[in-house]
Amino acid sequence: MDGDVGRIELTGDLDIATATDLRAALAALVDVPLTVVDLGGVLFCGARGMHVLVEAAAHTAARGGRFVVVHCPPAVSTLVRLLHVPWRPWPLAGDVPGEDDDPGMEILPTRTIGVRAASPLG
Repeated sequence: MDGDVGRIELTGDLDIATATDLRAALAALVDVPLTVVDLGGVLFCGARGMHVLVEAAAHTAARGGRFVVVHCPPAVSTLVRLLHVPWRPWPLAGDVPGEDDDPGMEILPTRTIGVRAASPLG
């Protein structure tokens, strides 16, 4: 915690085996106005890990907060796109990030995430 900012730095795999631990850590920050999750040390992120991040973003937004992920590895960005997770670039114009808040994406609340079948025509 740093004032109104809760920060979690993740390392290793974010998958079904670690999702429960991540959920518990994020639950402790649900009432924080800004939650920053640093994925710089993440080697793998599966659908279950992404589900926990999206779920935490929804709970944070429901309480008026913002949920941001920074240092996204390319595999995480790809998973966000494949699962159609709503997001926007962060920081937005007018935001004043702290010195340790690197550019990333703000995950927006959603009720469901799922994979849409790709069209054979692209």
